Amino acid sequence: MIYGLIGYVIGYSREALDKAGVKPVCSWRDLASLNLTKYYLDTGVKPVVLARPTKSTSTAAMMQLVTEIYGWEEGWKYLTSMAAIARFVDSSGAVRDTVKRGEALFGPMVDYYVFIAGLDYCIPADGTDILFDPIAVPRGANATVATVLTRVFLTEMEKRLVDRYILPGNPAVLDSPEVNRTKAAVLKNHLQRLMSAKIMSVPPEKSASYYYSFIYYYEATLVDLQDVLTDTWSGIVRAYISGQITREQFEKLWRLLGAPVNYTDPETGQTRTFIYQTAVEINDRIGRDAAYRDKVYQAWREAARAKYQQVGKLLQQYVEENAAKTPAAQPAAQNNVLPLLVILVIIAVAAIVILARRKTAQAS
Repeated sequence: MIYGLIGYVIGYSREALDKAGVKPVCSWRDLASLNLTKYYLDTGVKPVVLARPTKSTSTAAMMQLVTEIYGWEEGWKYLTSMAAIARFVDSSGAVRDTVKRGEALFGPMVDYYVFIAGLDYCIPADGTDILFDPIAVPRGANATVATVLTRVFLTEMEKRLVDRYILPGNPAVLDSPEVNRTKAAVLKNHLQRLMSAKIMSVPPEKSASYYYSFIYYYEATLVDLQDVLTDTWSGIVRAYISGQITREQFEKLWRLLGAPVNYTDPETGQTRTFIYQTAVEINDRIGRDAAYRDKVYQAWREAARAKYQQVGKLLQQYVEENAAKTPAAQPAAQNNVLPLLVILVIIAVAAIVILARRKTAQAS
């Protein structure tokens, strides 16, 4: 039995977008796009707001969803550039409020937040997920109590969910004359949109298998080092836009920037890479052993710092190499411009004089 459905969306204020001259973003990949980075470079305002995954389970799930959609390495590439132009807050509610106030253009959030705040939204075209809360009656339970509990959750509880703009697990509740008709209409329209969207049904047990590794790695490499990350990513995009690096070089730098770090295991001293299998392998211990988690966290952070610095050096190398390949302007040619102009003027004057004399001769 399901009593509540929650979907992931990208919320925005139409008024804020119109003022900024920006079109709606309707995919996770577009939240990491060059267009939004250009907006940041032009305005100095970070266009995306994200809750720190260690502070918001819904945001953690949405960020995990990106790696499920695009794969581990490609997913982290997008998460990295998205984080570079994001404003981080400490709760999913703060994401909603920041977008509502127009302090950021886009914020990933659960669907009922956009309805509560009166925001517009997109269901990510590259995939969303729908969460539900199941209610189960254990075998041997008191039949009378179970009946009452079931009635509460499947009738009264679901009607109250409509008032909070949460989709009831039983869609028939939306047609009940006892619920708010305006809110029910909004939810019915949203349900139709969800049903036509690309749903990525990620098994909860899979998300849980690398959840702790994921959120702390994200925090250590993207949140703690955001200043370095933003500077490096901005430099890459600026160089590409100005033609200082090629498309191929840009793609390589982007891939390296988001690549899982190689870090030194604090216990074995061995070098490990934060691939998906590693995240799953150490997940349980990260969740229960605070001392171990702190050591690995520090190792991840320092490895990420070194990676960003290496990417920055490679960017500079590309810029210098490309500049050296560009033919230098010829100083001699520049110095000859003025004499050439003088010669042209003399020729023109001479031609005028000759024509004038011919006309005079003809008149005589």
